[in-house]
Amino acid sequence: MTQQTIDKLIEMTDRESVQAFIDGENYPDTDYRILTEEDAREEVYDAYRGDNYMLGFFNASFIEDYICLDKETIETLQASEGYEGIGKAIMNSGKFEDMMDEYISLDGYGNALSSYDGNHEEYNDLIIVRIN
Repeated sequence: MTQQTIDKLIEMTDRESVQAFIDGENYPDTDYRILTEEDAREEVYDAYRGDNYMLGFFNASFIEDYICLDKETIETLQASEGYEGIGKAIMNSGKFEDMMDEYISLDGYGNALSSYDGNHEEYNDLIIVRIN
């Protein structure tokens, strides 16, 4: 998405609709959502919090920084479909939010929030994701 497209999205509706969009509602008549960075971060947390199975799918070398298992042990658990157990270990480590913050810094918000293409755009302090 170009800067021109982003500007057009921001300009194409009234202030009330833009505020509703920033508050997490879908942008009127478009396939995009706009979130503040704080709201986007919370939505990423919510996407993974409580889904231990999905947490267990992260790369073993990434996970090992957040739980007390080494890469080889994590890989063994993953090979035997122990994703749920790995996810529980992440949640019990007390480092879930640190892990999600690192995930966001490496991959951005799009993988967790964009059902369309896994990408996101940043505009000022806003995160824009395509949802359809």
